[in-house]
Amino acid sequence: MAELPARELDRIADTTEGHTSLIESGVVKNVTAGTIAKLARTLGSTTDWLITGEGKKPTERVIRAAVEVARASFLKAHPKTSAA
Repeated sequence: MAELPARELDRIADTTEGHTSLIESGVVKNVTAGTIAKLARTLGSTTDWLITGEGKKPTERVIRAAVEVARASFLKAHPKTSAA
């Protein structure tokens, strides 16, 4: 989902800032199961699909809905912080 900056994904997925960019660029090669689970949950995906690309790919609609839920949860937990 190109409209979701990696920094925002890190924040709403509760991962370390910059971590997603490091994973995408290949700098971080050994991603923990916990991080994969957080990203999968935030993106409406399965861990299998994130790791291997196999299985059912989440649709854009599913991704958008999951991100909105994650964003709302983040903002509820951090009311003085912007998600973007």
